[in-house]
Amino acid sequence: MGYQEKRVWILFGTQLLYAAYFWMLRHRQVHLVETLYLVLGLIVAQIVLQSLLALTSNPEWRDERDRAIESRGYRVGYSVLLAGLMVTIASTAHHLGFLAALSAAAVINTLLFAIAVAELTKLATQMALYRRTA
Repeated sequence: MGYQEKRVWILFGTQLLYAAYFWMLRHRQVHLVETLYLVLGLIVAQIVLQSLLALTSNPEWRDERDRAIESRGYRVGYSVLLAGLMVTIASTAHHLGFLAALSAAAVINTLLFAIAVAELTKLATQMALYRRTA
C-alpha cells in the first residue's frame, strides 16, 4: 500500500467522525459545544494521523495515476453531492417530502449530511481505485 493510498484511508477513517455527529443528532439535539468538539476532534485526528504517516513512511510525490484516481473520486463525490443538494432544494422549495416541515437548522444539517456522504463517497471511490490498480 503506497503513501497516497494510506493518506486516503486516514482521511476516510477520520471523516467517519461525522457519523458520530449524525448519530448524536438523530437521538437528540446537538449543542454548539458538542459540534465544536467534533470539529476539533476531526482536526486533531487529521493532524496526528497524517503526521504519523509522514514520519513513519517515505512520502511519495503524486504521479499521473494518483491525480487520475483523485479526479475520478471527485467526479463521483460531486455527483452524490449534487443529488443530495437537489433533493434538499426541491423538497424545501416546493414544500414536498420530509424536509418541508423542518426548521432551518434541520435543513442545514441535511445539507451537511449531503456534504459528508459526498466526501465519504469520494474517498471510498479513491480507495477502490487504488485497490483495483494495485
